[in-house]
Amino acid sequence: MGLRLSIGDATQAVPVRVVPGFPAPFQNVLDCIPPGLWRFLLRLPALEAAVEGLDSVIEIYSGVRTDAISDEVPSLLPPSVAAAKEFCDQLLSALRRVEIGQKLGDISEDILGAYFFRVPEVHLYWMVIGLVAGVLGITVESLTVVVATHELAHAYSHLGRDIDGKKWETEAFARVDLNIVEGIAQFYTEVVSRKLETRNPPVLPAYQKLTEIQRGPYRVHEEWAKRKSPGKDVPMPQAGEIVRATLLQCRSREISDYGMMKQIIESSAKQLAG
Repeated sequence: MGLRLSIGDATQAVPVRVVPGFPAPFQNVLDCIPPGLWRFLLRLPALEAAVEGLDSVIEIYSGVRTDAISDEVPSLLPPSVAAAKEFCDQLLSALRRVEIGQKLGDISEDILGAYFFRVPEVHLYWMVIGLVAGVLGITVESLTVVVATHELAHAYSHLGRDIDGKKWETEAFARVDLNIVEGIAQFYTEVVSRKLETRNPPVLPAYQKLTEIQRGPYRVHEEWAKRKSPGKDVPMPQAGEIVRATLLQCRSREISDYGMMKQIIESSAKQLAG
């Protein structure tokens, strides 16, 4: 990001605390779904995989059965397999009608963790992280890395000192459009997730799975620094440079309007494109 939390002898600490409980917006989703149903929702990806596996078994038995399989396995498909597949299909359809992903995506604020910028301090809500990890079929550890990265990106963009030793003034930061604040955090969360791809492979898929159900301010960064061309958008190779320069301008000029930020991004992209 090009920002530092320490310059010379001056150091800004941002504690990260793992805390229990549910933020109010998540509690509302929790309360509208029967507790017993959550046990199925937490295994939703496993159920989807089971249905896919049963489909494959039925398809293979219908036309490709060979002697390559052990004699211990029936040569004819037992009726119970088709019955199990039908049952799982019905259960999966019922669970999908709950639209848990959409319900979570409709929440327009951080529910997995939070950056309290006036303290400053980062909270990670371990109970929410555990539930969402189960629903998405990813590990708790990888989702925790994604959430911590996102919240620390808030802290760095707010408190990190630039080359001149300046930071984003707290009251100006408080007035900024969520599209700017969350977009910047999401942009750098993706950058870090990609950098960890070799050392910690599950992190990038966890980021991608989470982003799939998110909307609004959590997706605006996907349109930044893209070169428009007929039929497709081509990512600019200087995307990181463009966003970093835009971030510094938002801080120094106390820009809070997302429309103005987009103009800066588009202007920077044109300059770098030549």
